Amino acid sequence: AMFNQKYFVLFCFYTALCCLFCISSLITRFLVCQSKRPGNISSIHDKHLNLESPKLPNNIGNIGGGGDDETEMEQWCRGNGLDVMFCIINLFEGILFGLFTMIMSCDQISSIISNVTYIDTLTMKRKEIQKRKKQASSMDNLTFIFGEPFGIGWFLPTSLTPKIKENFKN
Repeated sequence: AMFNQKYFVLFCFYTALCCLFCISSLITRFLVCQSKRPGNISSIHDKHLNLESPKLPNNIGNIGGGGDDETEMEQWCRGNGLDVMFCIINLFEGILFGLFTMIMSCDQISSIISNVTYIDTLTMKRKEIQKRKKQASSMDNLTFIFGEPFGIGWFLPTSLTPKIKENFKN
């Protein structure tokens, strides 16, 4: 358990990023498809002004590629009830799981920065907590856990550095 805090923070961080991507993809699909619906103000306005609508890549809606862009857009936006239900469930799951992992990431980072866990705050006296917080700077605490100075290695789940092994031997 003492060697995995970096990996847990990275797991929560990257999972939250994936949830954010999922949410933004679903919202983008909804907004693009809503703007292309017949009878929508923007689609009527575009027809009267002879404005060309933005084109999506040829592979959307048709795995083989090729074909008319409008037909592909219609296929991409046309969804049956099951598709809509799965999109709503996916959006709800992305929001819920994304919030959970962001909260866990923030909790872990705050524990690392302050050098005091939540359990310690419940069991220790206030003077002991203040003394422990002042022992090292926030960057020193982060460097201690991640095993190296700030850099690309903080964002990669690499093997244990000799510094991490040395830190936890003492």
